[in-house]
Amino acid sequence: DCGDVQADVVVVALGAYTPKFLQPYTKICVPIYPVRGYAVEMPITPQASANNEVLRTGTLHYSRGFGVHRFDDVLRVSGLAELRGWDTSVNRDLVIDLFRKRLKTFCGLDLDHVSGGVQNVKTWCGLRPVTPDNLPMIGQIPGYSNLFICSGHSFHGWALACGSARILADIIARRNPEIDATPFDPRRFRHWW
Repeated sequence: DCGDVQADVVVVALGAYTPKFLQPYTKICVPIYPVRGYAVEMPITPQASANNEVLRTGTLHYSRGFGVHRFDDVLRVSGLAELRGWDTSVNRDLVIDLFRKRLKTFCGLDLDHVSGGVQNVKTWCGLRPVTPDNLPMIGQIPGYSNLFICSGHSFHGWALACGSARILADIIARRNPEIDATPFDPRRFRHWW
């Protein structure tokens, strides 16, 4: 805590934690909910990476709720969705088993072969900020001339970050965004406030 901070404009972009941050200051109920997403991360063994397209380039199974991403010699499998509030605990065996089945069924990969064994697999859970209509909230918070929100991007936060920032920068500068920002206007939830 550094005390009060003076600012001409305040942008709240805290993902799932946006409502918890805003509520004490604004008394506004921001309809962004934490949805648990899981991930496993593992080293890719040399014998596994040879001649496997998924391990070389990654893949996204959007309709099946998971993606496979490679970062150098590490494979990350992430996805799934669960409504459990703010709980970020992980049942390691269950999460590994869920992703083991998905890798085998949809990618033809054996998790144990890829990782060299489950002892090499890391698991974690993160909270995704989801709105009732699955669209982010980008714009001015009603009733506050200098308070803006850019949050609620669901499962697409990293992919939409730059575009959302551009839209919000245009709104703050009172310029017309390059795309119609009406679908993202926080006022669409005014009946919640």
